[in-house]
Amino acid sequence: CVAPKVMTLPLSQPVPLHPLFVVGFQGAICSALNALPIGRLDGGRAATALLGRGGAAGVTLACLAISALLSLGGASVVQIFFGLPVVLFQRQPEVRIRDE
Repeated sequence: CVAPKVMTLPLSQPVPLHPLFVVGFQGAICSALNALPIGRLDGGRAATALLGRGGAAGVTLACLAISALLSLGGASVVQIFFGLPVVLFQRQPEVRIRDE
C-alpha cells in the first residue's frame, strides 16, 4: 500500500503525482467554483430557479462577501484569481426571458 509510505516522508520532500491526477483535481476545483451561487455561473442559475430573482441576488451578495473575506484573509489563493473575473464579468443577473 502506498499511503503508509507517503505518510512517513518528511514534509519538505515532494510527493510525485501522476499528471492525470493533477488534471482531474484541477477539473474538480473548476467545477466546485462554477457551482458557487454567483450571477451567471451555474450555481447562480440554480439559485435563481430556487429562490427567484430577489433571493438569488441576496445569496449572490452573501457569497461574494464571503469570497472577498476568504481571499483577503489569505485562506485561499484560488479565490483571488477566481474572484476578480467573477466580480468583473459574471455578477450580473440572468437576462430576463419574454414569458417570465
